[in-house]
Amino acid sequence: MNKTTNILLIGNSFSEDMMMYIPELAREYNISLDIESLGYPGGSIDQQIDFLTNKKNEYTYRYYNHEKYRWEYKTNVIGNDIINQKHWDYIVIQECSYGSGQPVGYPRLKEYISLLKLLFNYEVKILWQMTWPYPSYNQFEFFLRDFNGDEKKMYEGIVNNVKNDVLTNKDIVTVIPSGTSIKNAKEITDEASLYRDPVHLSFNRGRFLASLTFMKKIFDIDLTNLETEPMGLNPNLKEQFKVCVENAIKNPFEITK
Repeated sequence: MNKTTNILLIGNSFSEDMMMYIPELAREYNISLDIESLGYPGGSIDQQIDFLTNKKNEYTYRYYNHEKYRWEYKTNVIGNDIINQKHWDYIVIQECSYGSGQPVGYPRLKEYISLLKLLFNYEVKILWQMTWPYPSYNQFEFFLRDFNGDEKKMYEGIVNNVKNDVLTNKDIVTVIPSGTSIKNAKEITDEASLYRDPVHLSFNRGRFLASLTFMKKIFDIDLTNLETEPMGLNPNLKEQFKVCVENAIKNPFEITK
C-alpha cells in the first residue's frame, strides 16, 4: 500500500480554489494523498502570523472525506490544533490576492517561515503557490489605483515578488505556478470563463487548471491520457489546458502564446 502524503494549505479562498480536483486526480494516478486547508477570507501573511502566534480560532478548516467523496469543513478552528493533529509532508503558503503583486513584496515572509518551522518542529517541505491576477473587468478600488485596472501589470508584480522574495528563500523548496497556467489559458479562451467572480476561479475551468498545475508540479503526473475532467469541458479545450499547464511548469514566469 502506498504511503499517504499529507499536505496542508495555509491561506485563503485561493487555497480552496486550487484544491478542488486534487483528490480526484490523486485517485486517477493512484497517489495516496490527504490534502487539507486552513483558510481565512482574504487572509494575508500578516494575518497568518497573528492567528498562529496568538492561537486564534479564525480559520475555516477544509478536508476531503474519502468515504463520501466530498469536501467537508469546520469553522472557528485554531490553526495550531490542525498543525499538531498529524505529521505533514508539505505545507503550501501564499500571499493574499490583493497583496500578491504589490511593489513592497512580501516583507514578513521570512518571519512567517520562521514561525512555521517552529510550529511544525520537524522537517516539512514548504511550497509557495504563485497566485493569479484579477480579471480585467475587476473594479476593486485598489486594483484600479495600484495596477491601473491592468491584469497584466498585476501579473508582472506577482512574478517580480516571487522572483525577489520567494526564490531567494532557501526554506521554500518550489513554486506552484498556478497564476501562469491561468494566464496561459487566457490566450486560448474567454477570460471570464476562467473566473466565477472578479477574484476567484470558475469551478469547471479555472479550478481545474489550478489543481492540474499543483499535481503536475508536485507529483509530475503524465497528462497524456488524463481522464479527470470537469463536467462540460469539451475535449479540444481540455487538450489545450494540458498544454497551458505543461508550459507553466516549463516556463513559470512567462506567458506562453
